Amino acid sequence: LTSGNNQSGQALGTLASPFVVTVTDAYGNPVSGTSVSFAVAGVPGSASGQLLSVTNATSLANGQASSMLTLGNTVGSYTVTASSAGLTGSPVTFTATATGRLAIASINGGVSPSAGTGFDVVVQVQGAGGAAVNVGTDTVVALSRAAGTGILGGTTNGTVLAGTNTVTISGVTYTKAEAGVVLTATRTSGDSLAAGNSAAFTVTAGAAATLMLTSGNNQSGQALGTLASPFVVTVADAYGNPVSGTNVSFALASVPGSATGQALSVTNTTTAANGQALSLLTLGNTVGSYTVTASSAGLSGSPVTFTATATGKLAITLVSGG
Repeated sequence: LTSGNNQSGQALGTLASPFVVTVTDAYGNPVSGTSVSFAVAGVPGSASGQLLSVTNATSLANGQASSMLTLGNTVGSYTVTASSAGLTGSPVTFTATATGRLAIASINGGVSPSAGTGFDVVVQVQGAGGAAVNVGTDTVVALSRAAGTGILGGTTNGTVLAGTNTVTISGVTYTKAEAGVVLTATRTSGDSLAAGNSAAFTVTAGAAATLMLTSGNNQSGQALGTLASPFVVTVADAYGNPVSGTNVSFALASVPGSATGQALSVTNTTTAANGQALSLLTLGNTVGSYTVTASSAGLSGSPVTFTATATGKLAITLVSGG
């Protein structure tokens, strides 16, 4: 054996260097013109696609014969023999290792998942040129968060079975509605594989779950005047992500005495991209406490109640007598 043993390369790729043997006489002098046969002797599992550039060679003037190995479609160990009939040391055995890497091929079928709702992640083993290659033994893969601020949960592990190249991990969950989420797939047992990341993807908010008071409560203003700030509520999903497009109704719930003139700028609206809905109150013609409700059917926390106080001031009017 001269050189080329114990190389590694990507499955379905060609090794960087040839397997080289040297034929010599009894005194160590190189011998040319000797037939040498190269053969693939062992492969991982049911690998296919492995190929030697030369199977029958003749030693050159320097006594050397060589062959290049293209690795097969399965990660693991390959052995190649070089033999020449009647020679001491024949056959010579070379070993090479086909490597692979994990790639996250799909997140939820290309559709943005919703926060808290289970989705599928497809993980594939790849070799040279991104081609799918098989594992030789059952290989466990774990998902983790590489970018984003949410919590990755649900089912985060799966197994690529021996002789296959893909696993679909179902029931993965993520809690934060945000763009730029990236997952990493890492091998935890089985064949040695390089970790791989997903493309960045967006998680959308889940179903509307709660209605919360955001701002505007407990204001005061002059009777018949408009308050300085609106009453604001926020609709969120079960994980606190704002939910747009949800119907919210504002209504005057109580007024002092027989007040008139009070009005809301909006009574029926839908939440904006930030999950918020708002309405401005113009106070009535009576000093005292006014209450306004914001409600959305089926949501926890609904209705939300706001309170505002109408104030007044005393004025002295001069009356002249005749």
